Amino acid sequence: MDKEFKQRFVVAMGKLAVLFEGELPQEKVELYYKYLSYFPIEKLENAIEYLIKNRKNHFFPLISEIIEAIEGNVELKASEAWCELIGNSFVNSDNLTIMTKKTCELAFGSLEDFYTADTKSESFDRTYFIKCYINLYNSSEEFDKYLANRKIKELNE
Repeated sequence: MDKEFKQRFVVAMGKLAVLFEGELPQEKVELYYKYLSYFPIEKLENAIEYLIKNRKNHFFPLISEIIEAIEGNVELKASEAWCELIGNSFVNSDNLTIMTKKTCELAFGSLEDFYTADTKSESFDRTYFIKCYINLYNSSEEFDKYLANRKIKELNE
């Protein structure tokens, strides 16, 4: 990592320390750096500003909370994916993101099954889709395998 990133990272962590902890052990800074250094520094700084403004408890944010602040709430992403899914049609399904397609396959069997299903159970379908999205998002290792297999299939076609 470059020197500017490290300096800005230390300043950002220092802001959190002043508000939530006081002294910040070097080991803690190094651990947070290990898990957060692959994010662009601007996103990290924005996430920390967000946590400073919106955090309701007085405990130092966990690494996972900072990552969630950077990436956005997974439930919100799942809702957006649902909107993406119902806003398209089977013929336009190429416009869907890979995550939305995979979640649809996991939840309903296939895109075609989803688009030909009865719309009477849309409320249940939405809830189930969001649960599947969250599970898939949280098991990113499995999702990475899916993407790798998909790329291999595409290369073989």
